[in-house]
Amino acid sequence: MDFVEGRLRDDGLYEARPGDWVFVDWAPKPLRSTEGPVAVEQMLLARAYAALAEAADRVGDAARAETYGDKGRRLREMIRPLFWNSEKGVFVHALGRDLKPLEQVTRCPNVFGILDGLFGTDELRRVQENCLDSDSMMPIVTPYMRYYELEALCRLGRQSDVLKEIRSYWGGMLDEGATSFWEMRDGWKAFGGAGSLCHGWSA
Repeated sequence: MDFVEGRLRDDGLYEARPGDWVFVDWAPKPLRSTEGPVAVEQMLLARAYAALAEAADRVGDAARAETYGDKGRRLREMIRPLFWNSEKGVFVHALGRDLKPLEQVTRCPNVFGILDGLFGTDELRRVQENCLDSDSMMPIVTPYMRYYELEALCRLGRQSDVLKEIRSYWGGMLDEGATSFWEMRDGWKAFGGAGSLCHGWSA
């Protein structure tokens, strides 16, 4: 965390630096991820702070538990005002370097927004309608990130949809003769077979 914090902006947000690769998912279209802070990266950083606070508490380091807990809460409180687009009814993917929201919307920050309890009841309805259930929304293509999408659907009580997706997506690999889970359901072929055919995260 000392290393990570050494790369943060003065306001506590993470923003890619030269040479950084801000990876979230193997997106089928370019992501505007190098402009400024990316929503899901801030959410993952807030989760990391919470995990460190819990770890520090368990080993009796009250000072660090309090410090990391406070940092996580402050960052979490910053996310909604910065990334929520009330007109679109979703979190946007990223901000520009001037911290103005970009137009692009992706599933990942909205999925983590559900998991982290950042939406009210009406907003949850809008996020489902405008993001999770929208055919025009760019899909999540890696099994590892799809797990979080399915977890979000479970939180929304949509277990039957989740079971269908597991049978179709992971089961689809088995139908094609897989004996372990691939890095991507179909996309590995686009890399000329260079993608992993035995991918721990995909399981």
